[in-house]
Amino acid sequence: MTLSALNILSLGFLLANQICQPEPLLSLKKEDWDWIGRPIVNAVKEICEQSLRDSKDRVHWRKRMLCIVWSKILEVRNRDDIDIRWKEDPLFAVQNSLPDINHIVLFELVKSMSFSTIYVELLLCFQPAERCEELII
Repeated sequence: MTLSALNILSLGFLLANQICQPEPLLSLKKEDWDWIGRPIVNAVKEICEQSLRDSKDRVHWRKRMLCIVWSKILEVRNRDDIDIRWKEDPLFAVQNSLPDINHIVLFELVKSMSFSTIYVELLLCFQPAERCEELII
């Protein structure tokens, strides 16, 4: 992902977090998505429009964005030691540019952008027990 795309994605999430105040984006409820999620959806649309060269490139960018969002959720949930994460996690810098988020943000983004096929493909990368945990949430 290019630096400009990462900046656009981060900005969308930071704007949504600002709209959410005084509550953090982590506490987003499904019924608030339409007005709080708009900057996120706009950022993702802009990134997708930038990657219109071919359909494989578009799918690749969509997967990357969902991976980043999902990894942020997992990072928030697991709260691994930061001294280990910054050395071992290739998404560490990107994750730290995003505010803490919950699964509602992921689910609503998937729904808003029609990314369900990509969501399922990524979900199948989890071990069976982890898959169940992700679906129960």
